[in-house]
Amino acid sequence: MVEGASTARVPSIGPEYNAFLYAAVGADANGTVLSVLSAMARMNLDPWQESKDLGELSAKAAARRLASLIAAVPGGPSDPDESSVIAARLVKLLPSQTRSILPPLPPHEELLDLKTLAKSRMALYVLVALIALVLATTWFRTRQPPAAAPDATHVSQTVQPTSASANNSGT
Repeated sequence: MVEGASTARVPSIGPEYNAFLYAAVGADANGTVLSVLSAMARMNLDPWQESKDLGELSAKAAARRLASLIAAVPGGPSDPDESSVIAARLVKLLPSQTRSILPPLPPHEELLDLKTLAKSRMALYVLVALIALVLATTWFRTRQPPAAAPDATHVSQTVQPTSASANNSGT
């Protein structure tokens, strides 16, 4: 092995950084387009580790750090203002710095105030009570025996004469 040669490294970050790593920084003095990956490699930095570190910073801090890196790229942009503009564009490609299971809270203006929250809870309680009432009514109706309604067999029965009434009619 040649002394001083670097060994290939397996990236320790996921594909969510690809848009950032392969984005164009600009062209070097020879007209070759530099990506973030190639620019960091020219500075002997680990592009994956640097990207991960930048992703953990706030957007403003990441832009400052990236602007200073871009300004230091051999053959890269020499104007500090240009480096800041490029860095601001590239930082937007970094994955989100918040990796939470819960969604972010809405802005303060959109949060529910206590009156709205109380009204929402009251509406929920009323809805639950109505559902319980309907279920209870249905349950009681199915548990009661059906009311005795006259049906055709009762109506069609004829009165049988008794022997006493038959004797009275013959006299």
